[in-house]
Amino acid sequence: MRIVFMALFATSSALRHHGTRILKNSARFRRIQELEGRQENYREPNLPSDEEKELAGLWGKGDTYDSSLFSDEHRYFKKFHNNVFSALSNSIKGDHNLFYLDGNSAETTDALLSASRPLEPLQLYSANIFRETCDALSEKGINVHHGKGEEFLALSQVAFRGCYLDGCGGMTEPLIDMLEQILRPSNLETFSSLFVGFTLTRAAPCGTSLGDRESMVHRHIANLARASGFTTSRVSDDPPRQFEGGWLKEDDGVLTDWVRITRA
Repeated sequence: MRIVFMALFATSSALRHHGTRILKNSARFRRIQELEGRQENYREPNLPSDEEKELAGLWGKGDTYDSSLFSDEHRYFKKFHNNVFSALSNSIKGDHNLFYLDGNSAETTDALLSASRPLEPLQLYSANIFRETCDALSEKGINVHHGKGEEFLALSQVAFRGCYLDGCGGMTEPLIDMLEQILRPSNLETFSSLFVGFTLTRAAPCGTSLGDRESMVHRHIANLARASGFTTSRVSDDPPRQFEGGWLKEDDGVLTDWVRITRA
């Protein structure tokens, strides 16, 4: 009995330790977003020296995304949506380019490269703010931008047929900035259809509910699509065949949703 108790205690302690690290990483990511957001919105282009040092220290701790800390259930949730991304890509006829956000474990990249109809690495584009993560992704042979997704998309001349904006943050602004670039009229004019996926976390510095932020992103996608003569529908309403048995939308405070965008 004592051995069983000690094993359960050790397991419980490990889970608490992992949970604490996840919370710390999430808090660090939100703080980076907050400080950088103040600079980028020109409210405070020059942060006070103590906050500049704080921001440099937060950057120096490396990537805030660490899938090794996830529970088995959350790993399954992430794998589920990587497989959705692959299935939606497989449904497109002909060559096409994809944009997505990935971590240093390259799980999304691996899912795309091992799909039943895999794309060539040079058809895949990603961005990450952490250099070591960019280096890990570059080893896969894909196109990687060291910086923010919205920065890359604002400069890119590539039209993307699908994207997965899995930034694991709670703020809508970065998502909307990226969506405005992906769904700009010049990118849509040659497509009859495309798809986008996005992730939001329950925790967010703005204090707005997850449901309200999700609705805000969906409205923005619909407005951008409508401006170019497209309609939108949620993939979960008509999922790829292999996902008809069950759809996963939220797990452990993380929401992921997918939208089809089709010319009207």
